[in-house]
Amino acid sequence: MSEKFRLITAIALFFCVFRACAADSYDTNTSVLSISSVAVGDILYSNVKITLGDVVSVGSQTVADSYDTYNPVNNQLSIPVVQAGKNTYYSVVITVGKIISVGNSCTGLFTCYNATLPSLADVYAGKFLFGFGGVHDSLVRTKLLQTNSVMQQIVVKHSNIININCFYAGSVHPSSNVWKWDNCDKLLAFADNNPTWKKRAHVAFWPFNSSASLNLQWLLTGSDGQTVNREQAIVLLRDHITTMMTKYKGRFHYWDVVNEAVDYTQSDGIRAGLWKDVIGSDLVEVAFTIAREADPSAKLFYNDFNEWVPAKREAIYTLVKKLKDLGLIDGIGLQQHVGLTSPTTALLETAISRYAELGLEIHITELDVEVNPTGTYTELTPDLAIALSNRYKELFTVYAKYPGSITAVMNWNVIDSSSWLLAFPTAHTTWPLLFDADGKPKLAFWNLTN
Repeated sequence: MSEKFRLITAIALFFCVFRACAADSYDTNTSVLSISSVAVGDILYSNVKITLGDVVSVGSQTVADSYDTYNPVNNQLSIPVVQAGKNTYYSVVITVGKIISVGNSCTGLFTCYNATLPSLADVYAGKFLFGFGGVHDSLVRTKLLQTNSVMQQIVVKHSNIININCFYAGSVHPSSNVWKWDNCDKLLAFADNNPTWKKRAHVAFWPFNSSASLNLQWLLTGSDGQTVNREQAIVLLRDHITTMMTKYKGRFHYWDVVNEAVDYTQSDGIRAGLWKDVIGSDLVEVAFTIAREADPSAKLFYNDFNEWVPAKREAIYTLVKKLKDLGLIDGIGLQQHVGLTSPTTALLETAISRYAELGLEIHITELDVEVNPTGTYTELTPDLAIALSNRYKELFTVYAKYPGSITAVMNWNVIDSSSWLLAFPTAHTTWPLLFDADGKPKLAFWNLTN
């Protein structure tokens, strides 16, 4: 057997051992291949033992361990990972000799396979909650709400928190006196079917988004076509925030009240825009005051991106400290849209440590790792897969250093094919999440669950 197989690089072998992969194993003495799981059509068989026919091919790519696939038409077995003595081989195709024994069988391939996986929520229990956000995005919502869809099964399996982003103004409050609750109701009903979950609402107010449908600037134009004054603007903002938060009062544990309002280049630390022009520099304080009154039981968060940049970090710290001193805030949301190497873990940890000084909860709200920002790659290469895996491990190692401060970590979107990054800043291929387009866990998943 070992003469028929080609040994791949030492780094791949190290990585498989490091993540404690559950590869198939081949006994060179008895010529018996022991298979953990094998798919035949829609049936998943476990604990299968066979003899080997011929070796058709052996790959050189490090791949994530999943299940074998058997094609009865040509009698070929495709194996992601197999251990033969001290050697590890990937993407192996063989013909099957004799079937020696078969353990259990389970009908419903993805359901059966998903049930065998460790749960990320369980793995990090006692450190922080784990879950997913961006679930209102159309690529996610339609699949998530389908009973037993791949996406729904992943979210249910691995979550104990969900970040429901159905409160974008353009979706829920598109025009004066028009409210659309259908998507929020459906997503919240889904979350309520998992009663142990914590639930976040995103976002009550996003005043400086470049999209007119999201920033609510249309509210600031009166019936006479003129811009309203400060007092009128506060009344309109109060109606917007209060209507949402009182409708779902007591049903969300956390609310992102304001999103992305900080600009450290401004003398007051708040981004320039029409809302600030009308209400003033205390715009964020006004919004949090309204939210606190609307649902006193909810924990209120401020959420932002590039929160590790030193100057922006200090501006966020200053804003949040002021809100804390006023008794208006309970936590900080760090989006954590990061790359493979930037920002450095040292820069991230410095920022987290600084925010932790405030004594508030910290949520990692929108985590993903851009691996192909320039669109250079057309596939997730072995080197990229390993780099992504190592990056996720670095990040989670940092998060776990702050128990009691970092209380929740959430990926933004669920599987690679649903990621918002596919269209940002322009259309390109990328693989930023823990599950591939088919919902199978990637190397990064196994690295985190080891």
